[in-house]
Amino acid sequence: MIRSLERLAGCAAIILAATATISSPKASEYPADYAQLVAAAEKEGKVSIYAPTDPAQSKALMDAFNAKHPKIKVEWNDITAQALFSRIISEAAAGQVGGDIAWNVPDMQLKLVSMGHAVPYESPEAATVPEWGKYKGIAYATTIEPAVIMYNKTLTSEDKIPKTHDQLLDTLKNNAEAWRGKVATFDPEKSGTGFLWSRNNERLWPDFWTFVKEFGKVGGQVYSSSSQFKEKVLSGELLMAFDMNGAYAREWAKAAPNLGVIAFNDYTQAYSRVAFIIKDGKNPNAARVFLDFMLSQEGQRAVSNAGLPSVRRDVDNGNDIDDINALSNGKLKPIALGQDLIDDFDPKTRTTFLARWKRELGK
Repeated sequence: MIRSLERLAGCAAIILAATATISSPKASEYPADYAQLVAAAEKEGKVSIYAPTDPAQSKALMDAFNAKHPKIKVEWNDITAQALFSRIISEAAAGQVGGDIAWNVPDMQLKLVSMGHAVPYESPEAATVPEWGKYKGIAYATTIEPAVIMYNKTLTSEDKIPKTHDQLLDTLKNNAEAWRGKVATFDPEKSGTGFLWSRNNERLWPDFWTFVKEFGKVGGQVYSSSSQFKEKVLSGELLMAFDMNGAYAREWAKAAPNLGVIAFNDYTQAYSRVAFIIKDGKNPNAARVFLDFMLSQEGQRAVSNAGLPSVRRDVDNGNDIDDINALSNGKLKPIALGQDLIDDFDPKTRTTFLARWKRELGK
């Protein structure tokens, strides 16, 4: 399911200014009558989740929720990001809504919100979510997944890996033969993650298009899924892959001694998986309880233990937003949930960007 998530991860983003907003953790504020909501959810008896999430990650969240709320059965629908997007629209049109919670990539989620397919809900856990990770009291960021560099430690050393985006450009320009065909990134045409990262680089990096031209000159490779990068970096076919999803790369590096993972020193962008309550779902109370649990310290710890970094600061397991900011040398730049994600969903924006990408790449 990694492949489907990355292929469709997003069509645009808005970037926070120079330094990521990582505020002090705030306390959750549950109302005095919250037990009544839980009782109503238990009466419904189940909650249906639509999500393109890896089995290990979804199981960790389900197990933790079931342990706390054994009277609410979780029905997990593991579908691709695009299928989830289309399904919510088609079910609403037919008046046969089957899901209660949608958990998906940010641009698709906010587009669905703009189309009226989500229910406003001010979660009692909302105060614990950074401001950039909340959209109109409807949609909430649940993870923080950085773009990192993954390299083969057997074939090259960390001191030879570029530490900034400008150094990456200079490396390819001045050492073209050493890196010819040995460096790769996501394909923005076939991978939603690739489009997301590349579009953000265009906004953040003045020399982005100059870099794309040099990347093309050295025979830079592009792929559509993280699994392809993993195989080719492990085998030595690639020396380095940049703008990898750090949530996966860090886990792979734990199991593979010859894989190294670092972040750029100038900025490290990151996106989040976003959750909201589906309009006209059959189990609205259970949906609220499940969303609250997803955002809670307990729920966030379950997800981050399974490999997806928590958007909270108080998970304290080595995989929360503070840890990702440290990995990013204090230069983490989360992608904010905002109108730009919706505006850039316009196919014309994508077409214009990809046309220039191909032109600068020399395709």
